[in-house]
Amino acid sequence: MLILGACSNSITDRDIRYTSLTSLRSGLGGVTLIDPRSEARFAQGHIPGAINLSIADVRTSGPQDPRIRGAGKIVVYGAGRASALARAMAKKLMSVGFGDVEVFDGGLAEWSTLYEVETRTGG
Repeated sequence: MLILGACSNSITDRDIRYTSLTSLRSGLGGVTLIDPRSEARFAQGHIPGAINLSIADVRTSGPQDPRIRGAGKIVVYGAGRASALARAMAKKLMSVGFGDVEVFDGGLAEWSTLYEVETRTGG
């Protein structure tokens, strides 16, 4: 288990773990799913159950957003494969102490080829 302090700057892309569509689907009930895209993009379509959270909303000190406070496993996704935004969010979450963070590598693009997306705003 990797323990990181809030001031750690040593998180790199090599530290990121990735999850597949199959793994994501099988574990959806037990994960916090984060979509770091803009509110407008989130409203246009997102994976059901995802919360919209920007990188700036992840605090380096003080209490975290209540939607992620105490989260166990977190899966972050972006618009498509190899999303730089999803990787950046995962690294930020790990740097402030969230230990079980993965990136859904296929992103919304892969999800939407097989499954419905939600288009409502919120969360």
